[in-house]
Amino acid sequence: MHVSDELNRILNYAREEAMRTGAYEIGTDHLMLGLLRAGDNSACSALTALGIDLADFKLFVESQIFKRQSVPYSEETKLIFSREARNTLNMSLLEASSFGDFQARAQHLLLAISRSTGTVCKTYLDIEGIDREAIAAYLRDNAPVQKKPESAPVPPKRIIHIVIGKPKIYS
Repeated sequence: MHVSDELNRILNYAREEAMRTGAYEIGTDHLMLGLLRAGDNSACSALTALGIDLADFKLFVESQIFKRQSVPYSEETKLIFSREARNTLNMSLLEASSFGDFQARAQHLLLAISRSTGTVCKTYLDIEGIDREAIAAYLRDNAPVQKKPESAPVPPKRIIHIVIGKPKIYS
């Protein structure tokens, strides 16, 4: 299982969103802000088609998580992904697998976020009546699926956990 370039870009945006909102921990809500910032992806198309105003969604999340002061760029290396965000990213890999895709993309991240608990973005989706099943149904019917090329060998099945942060060297 691979993480697409699209999802890597969203992760970079999530880091920037955490800094902008004043958080040293990149949480699931920052992942959603990164996804919304990326804009032109199947996840945002699905949300729009399901009746979500993306600008309103962004403002709602920001209003709940914004702190008084942003994180200075000199402290960028101190940012870490929260346990919740790491779990969400791992779930996006499982979502990609369940859809038969060989790369985790924005739509899989959205599905994983829709399974989260205790997040501002999940609260907003609940208020709007949008759940994982509604998103998945839309994606099954409308989003293009990127299957593994036929010529590629099939790797053995295993669960891959995403570990994001600075590598630690132990001596």
